[in-house]
Amino acid sequence: MNLLSHEPYRRGGGILLHPTSLPGPFGIGDLGPSATRFIDFLEQAGMSYWQMLPLGPVMDEFSPYQSTSSMAGNPLLISPELLAEEGLTGQERLDGVPDFPEERVDVSMVLSWKQDLLKKAWRNYEHDPGSSLKQDFEEFCLQHSEWLEDFALFSTLWEVFEKNPGPNGLRNSKNASLPHWLGQRNNTLILSDSTVSPSFFFSASGKG
Repeated sequence: MNLLSHEPYRRGGGILLHPTSLPGPFGIGDLGPSATRFIDFLEQAGMSYWQMLPLGPVMDEFSPYQSTSSMAGNPLLISPELLAEEGLTGQERLDGVPDFPEERVDVSMVLSWKQDLLKKAWRNYEHDPGSSLKQDFEEFCLQHSEWLEDFALFSTLWEVFEKNPGPNGLRNSKNASLPHWLGQRNNTLILSDSTVSPSFFFSASGKG
């Protein structure tokens, strides 16, 4: 993979293309091999910049400008191929993808398939005590501790209460009922396959 290099603030050409528009077999573009090939193409074309839209997790409108976090990444951009390289999913999952449309993104179809893929990838990670990603995950949680726990909590509330604030407005972190609500839940709910793991996989995918 060849990175685009340029001097700071140097004037140069570039292309605006959101990663979701990249071609690929998984119904939507991602930060996997197709992104690497696009970077190589930009370099060969003499480009200096790749401009993207925001990469945060999107809301129901699926607009990159409506995100639930300014720090976390969009799970839809996680590369299934890079998950396979890390041993988090099998090749049979990549070979058995649904018949996604080629000319457009069927968001609901992609979302259902990729959410299931990520949940199973997380279970594979949990059930592999010798995974080389264990240390990476611990470092990721430590490095991003300033926002990760609050985001995981928000995502859990968002999921449990079906995108409503919850009883007594639990979306307010200073609400006195929040510790009581948390005490009634298993703490592992917060560090679940639907909250922290997509952020970790997104970070690993971006590094790949």
